[in-house]
Amino acid sequence: MTTSAMTKTQFDNHLRHHLSQCPKGRPFLCDGHPLAAEVFIVGFNSATVLTRRFVKFWNANAGMDLARFDQVYCSQRTRQKTKTGRSKQPFSPTRARINKIADEVSLGLSSPRNRYWAQSTIKRAVRVRRPYLWLATNVYWFPTPTQSSLPKAQMQNSYFLWLMGACNPRIIIAHGKQAQAAVGDLASGPSLKNVKLITCVHLSRISTVGLNAVLAQLVLPPKKRTRKSG
Repeated sequence: MTTSAMTKTQFDNHLRHHLSQCPKGRPFLCDGHPLAAEVFIVGFNSATVLTRRFVKFWNANAGMDLARFDQVYCSQRTRQKTKTGRSKQPFSPTRARINKIADEVSLGLSSPRNRYWAQSTIKRAVRVRRPYLWLATNVYWFPTPTQSSLPKAQMQNSYFLWLMGACNPRIIIAHGKQAQAAVGDLASGPSLKNVKLITCVHLSRISTVGLNAVLAQLVLPPKKRTRKSG
């Protein structure tokens, strides 16, 4: 994607405007500021409706306070019951898999120093590791317990399109058919020309083998260099 010129103040203003239109919206998860995120995890919509609004965990300069968010999120979930009467796990199946991807990204990804990236494999690439910031988001920001219960009036993806345009991901993991279709529409244009796209089944249903296959693909494509004149 092209380098975003959006400032943190501009991002904050846009985000607050969108959340004023979708007060219950859960726009994203990240541990820091979205403008610094280079690995995006994209799904359909969030399943847990929080009792607190997103802005309670947001700071215009520092970004999202993930630790504070998780305290509220896990506390709320463990007070809820499953259909069989058991207490829910602190993290949903989807969030548990997001955490595993986030751990891998935070530990550091490999960057190939190979001119021929298209022909490179993970084994052939020279691997240089450094930590990266991840961000998890959804095509639709309005949370519902199930995908089928999302009201048509809330099937508004303009917020998602804004977020994708404001940030500069280098890798996008699209899980589930709906997310793959949404990201695929963007991939047909120039905005995702230099972004590595990884697709998989929805993270709530992915197997251990499938998740490991996703993790194995987390090798960053090289940044596009501009030639110096003269």
